[in-house]
Amino acid sequence: MRFTIVLGFALGAAPGGDRWVAPDKWRHLIASAGLHSVTWSVARAVGASPATAQAIAIPLTAAAGLGKELLDRRRGTPDDFSYRDVVWDAGGLALSVAATRSVAR
Repeated sequence: MRFTIVLGFALGAAPGGDRWVAPDKWRHLIASAGLHSVTWSVARAVGASPATAQAIAIPLTAAAGLGKELLDRRRGTPDDFSYRDVVWDAGGLALSVAATRSVAR
């Protein structure tokens, strides 16, 4: 198995074939950022303060990402539960939180 080291992370496949960088990971990042952004925007549109909108959007987005991975485990899909997917979900959430905080100023 070949490993490439970039920024201190092994990009090679985990035992189940789960890689740190793959098209699937980018989908996790984008979906998580999109869900947070939409949820935050809807909360703001109905009159929530920026802080309240974050308090709604952050846990909902985190729950969706974790829920998807738990569903994978329950279904016994080839992907199973992937901590790497959760890390990419968290990255998308962090990007969207940063973006919405800059807009709310």
